[in-house]
Amino acid sequence: MRYDLIVVGSDPAGQKAAVAAAKLNKQVAIIERGAEPTNGTGLLGDVFSSQTLRETILHLTDDQRRDERSITMDDVRRKFAHVAEIEMELNQDQRERHGIDVFSGEARFIDPHRIELTSSFGKGGYQPVPSVEMAQHLSPDGSFELEGEKILIATGTVPTRPNHIPFDGERIINTNEFLSLPHTPKSMIIVGGGPTGMEYGLMLAMLGIEVIIVDGREQLLDSHNREIIDALLYHAHCLGTKFRLGEDVIALNRTNNNLTFAELESGERIVAETALYCAGQIGQTETLNLQAANLEVDERGRLWCNENLQTWQKHIYGVGDVVGFQSQVGPSVDQSQTVVRHAFDEMKTEFRHNSFEGRNTFNANVECHSSNDLPHAREIDNPFEQKGNETSLEMSAAEVELVSTA
Repeated sequence: MRYDLIVVGSDPAGQKAAVAAAKLNKQVAIIERGAEPTNGTGLLGDVFSSQTLRETILHLTDDQRRDERSITMDDVRRKFAHVAEIEMELNQDQRERHGIDVFSGEARFIDPHRIELTSSFGKGGYQPVPSVEMAQHLSPDGSFELEGEKILIATGTVPTRPNHIPFDGERIINTNEFLSLPHTPKSMIIVGGGPTGMEYGLMLAMLGIEVIIVDGREQLLDSHNREIIDALLYHAHCLGTKFRLGEDVIALNRTNNNLTFAELESGERIVAETALYCAGQIGQTETLNLQAANLEVDERGRLWCNENLQTWQKHIYGVGDVVGFQSQVGPSVDQSQTVVRHAFDEMKTEFRHNSFEGRNTFNANVECHSSNDLPHAREIDNPFEQKGNETSLEMSAAEVELVSTA
C-alpha cells in the first residue's frame, strides 16, 4: 500500500503530524509497536510518555489537597491507567475521524521509501486497524509492506541501562520501572539533572517524596532559556527538592539495611530509600534497519536533522526525543507543524466545517499571507462536530478564523 505520509512510532509529535497531514487530505498511516503490558503494571508501556504521568500526579495532588491523605503507588497506578485510557480514546477518535490507518508491529526499512511491518495480526496480540485490509496483504511469513512518499520517524527514546548500575526494579530503577514500585518511597536520589531528571524530580516531589538531584555539571539545562530555568529551579526548591551539583556519581548500590546510596567522586555517599537513574536516553532506532534507508544514528541511537527536521534523506523526517539536538528544533507541538508544512510545501491552513444536515463537509483553504496582506489565518479550536443527527462539543478539530487587521 502507498501513503503520502507514514509515521513510525508513538511520540506525541508524530500523532500531531499525522492529524495535520490528514487535514490536508493526505493519505496517512501510523505504525506502532505492539502494545504489551510491561513490568507487571498492566499498562501500555510503549504508548504513553511522561506527560501521562505528569497529568496523573497533577490530578492526584488536587485530590490529596481535598481529601488530606497520602498518595500510594496503587493510587498512582489506578489514576495513570485512567488517564492513559482517556488519552488512547482521544487518539483513536482523532485517527478515525481523519481517516488515518493504524498498524501495529515492528517496522523495518527495506529501502528509503518502503517499510516492512512484522505484525502480531493473527497471533492473539494487539490487532492492527484496519484488520481486514491487513489480512488481505499479509505475506506467508506474517510481514506487510508499506510505501511512503514521506516518512516520519517518531519512535522516541528509552532510558539507558549501563552495565555498572545494579538495577533491581525495586531500590535502583529507571523511569520505565517507577510504576512497578510496591510503595511510595520516602526519599529518592535522582542521578542526572537533564530534562528527564528535572521532570521526574518535580513530579515526585509533588507526591511528597524527598528528592535530591545529583549531576556532574555546575549549571543545569544550560542550553535552555536561563530565565525559564531559574523559575523552574525556584519552584523545585519550593517543593523541597535538593541539588548536588559539580560531582558525578561513580557508583550506585544498596546498604546493609536495604537502603540505597550514591557514591560521588569525592568519596562522599548520599543515602536514600531508592535511586532513579536518569542519566541518558537512547533512541529507539535499533530495529528500524536504517542502513537500508541510507541513514545513520549517533552513539545514542538518535537521528541528525536539519532546521526543517529532515534527515540526510530529504523525504525522511524526525520528531520528538529521537532527534539528537532538541534545543534547535523546538517543542513537539512546533515540530509537527514544521514537518507537515515543509514535507507538503503547504503554507496553508485548512478549514473543515461539518454541516448540520447530514455528514456533508466542505473545505476552504486560506492562504497565510505576509503582515501587509489580508486576510490573516489564525488556527482556533472548533468545539462543534456533528455525529449522526446530534451535535456534540469537542476540542479537537481545527478551524480558521479570518481576522481583520485594520
